[in-house]
Amino acid sequence: MPNFKGQFFSIIFIGKQNPQILNHDFLICNEVLPKEKEPFKGLIEKQSPKPFTEFISTPVIASLTYGPISIVVEETRFQIMDKRFDDPPSSPIIQIAKIYFGKLLRYTPLQIGGINLNGIIEFADIDDEQAFDERVGFRRKSLLSMTGEERTRIGFIFNFPWSDGIVEVQLPKPKIQSNPGVLNFNYEFEYKNIDAFLEYLDNFGKIYDKFNNLLQSLNLRRAQ
Repeated sequence: MPNFKGQFFSIIFIGKQNPQILNHDFLICNEVLPKEKEPFKGLIEKQSPKPFTEFISTPVIASLTYGPISIVVEETRFQIMDKRFDDPPSSPIIQIAKIYFGKLLRYTPLQIGGINLNGIIEFADIDDEQAFDERVGFRRKSLLSMTGEERTRIGFIFNFPWSDGIVEVQLPKPKIQSNPGVLNFNYEFEYKNIDAFLEYLDNFGKIYDKFNNLLQSLNLRRAQ
């Protein structure tokens, strides 16, 4: 049975942004960062002149990193990511995004939001991968008759409307046979007004359940 290993969870908002706003002092002074939670607690308690892992700022992009959590603001895109995948619904990035736009930047002209859950799929061997392909519904024999090559790898993309938004699932596989596949679950929703927009983040538990149901349907085992 293939294993799924989570890599990151991210929130992305598309719309006109101002990268120059993003810096550590702005987030601290406006109480955007939950200073009582890790990784912020440990970094801030050190009382270092640089209580963050990395900061990059140019006229067109600003990037601020706190250990596994990063925030990137470009001219048309805001992204906040948590590379921890133990319990995504408890990640502080949900609250950070809500405060950033719900309290401070309410009038940002946003258009689309997205929540991504990303990880890799590790197959035990070629037989394990081929059994997965058949279980998903691909007729390998038909494809192999066209390619004439047993080592053909199959990836896929599909999307469907769900909960007032669109879910897109991508599962590409690298050309190198031994490399794992990648699974990305993207839930996308449109902007109506800022309050309704941020309410989608309140439903993350429901979104995460949908993601886990997908893993079960694909017969993927969560790696420990």
